[in-house]
Amino acid sequence: MSKFKQLNASELLEVINKQWATRSDMQKISGKCMEYARNDFNELRKQIKEEGFELPSNLVPMERVVDYYRINISYLKKISKINAN
Repeated sequence: MSKFKQLNASELLEVINKQWATRSDMQKISGKCMEYARNDFNELRKQIKEEGFELPSNLVPMERVVDYYRINISYLKKISKINAN
């Protein structure tokens, strides 16, 4: 079984540059296999619903995904600029 590809800073910024995230997006962001990414996705949906929010089918807010994985967007932007030179 092959390990899922880790994204570089620019690729990660591209994935998180949208309003909603799917399970597949969470897999790309986390670098986890689909089963673990699905567990994270379901846990995040559960947390959001417990807060009283309704969600579109099979989507979670990307902002919450960024918070869930503690992604430092400023750092990613800085690194992607360095690597672009």
